[in-house]
Amino acid sequence: MDKYNFNPLGLQQLLAALYALDEEALDAEASALENDFTGWCMQHFLLDATQLAYLTGMAPQMRDQLSQRGSHFLRNRWPINLIQGATAPLLKGDGDSAKIFNLEEQQQSTYSPNTSYQSSSVLNIQITYPAS
Repeated sequence: MDKYNFNPLGLQQLLAALYALDEEALDAEASALENDFTGWCMQHFLLDATQLAYLTGMAPQMRDQLSQRGSHFLRNRWPINLIQGATAPLLKGDGDSAKIFNLEEQQQSTYSPNTSYQSSSVLNIQITYPAS
């Protein structure tokens, strides 16, 4: 599988390739993400040394959340969005220690007798920098 830029477009390109896989192959990818978030990111994204250092230095709790939620969304072929703050490039450059990662899951469920039960979810990963 190709490697993609770590930006919103790159994530969407990766998801398109992953969601084109059959169930068995997609489940293997989801399991790999769940078991080794850092390694999975290194395998699928083009990361420079600064980006990799930031990724490996991230709090284990955040990596755990990203791996758990990300693998769940992959298995269900649900949308995942990467939202980049406007003030600085993703995972790069000075001020990395001030980055704020926000993981937000949105779910909508509806029911009517005509359409029965329907549910949809989206995972938003937002990276921002505080105002100086």
